[in-house]
Amino acid sequence: MINSTRLIFILLLLILTVGCTHEKIVKPDSPENLSYLASVAINNQDFNELKSYFTDSSKETLDDQYFEDLIGINSHGVEHRTYSLLRMIDQDQIVLLEIVKNPENNNYEIQNIIKVPKEYGELFSNK
Repeated sequence: MINSTRLIFILLLLILTVGCTHEKIVKPDSPENLSYLASVAINNQDFNELKSYFTDSSKETLDDQYFEDLIGINSHGVEHRTYSLLRMIDQDQIVLLEIVKNPENNNYEIQNIIKVPKEYGELFSNK
């Protein structure tokens, strides 16, 4: 007959095993998660997966050359940054806000503001 100590040990071991094998699935529900998932898809050269993260209107404009240009890009370390683009329409000026999450209060804060030179403004155009 199994004594109670041995039974408790077996139950704890079973709970620990089941608890540690549960995988957390990352979903593209935040800029950070989307950035992470895109970097994994690029690293794995999984362009079908990468394409699934684009908006429907963007998917229509993507061709094979777009993804062929990404072949060979991979890294074992990736730095993820979050930016927000502000287009000042009346001044034809663009600024980027570098946004970070403060782990102490879980709020997002501006770390840096980057004024985009006018000659690079076309990089951020939807045309």
